[in-house]
Amino acid sequence: QHVYPSGGKSSILAPNHLNRQFNPATINRYWTGDITYIRTRQG
Repeated sequence: QHVYPSGGKSSILAPNHLNRQFNPATINRYWTGDITYIRTRQG
């Protein structure tokens, strides 16, 4: 398991637009994605 230091920076939380409603009335109404970690030279 990796431990990633935060460098003292706070995380920014996005608003919860879905509010756990995962069954939309129409197709292609909601699109989601997630980026957990991107390796850069700066760390």
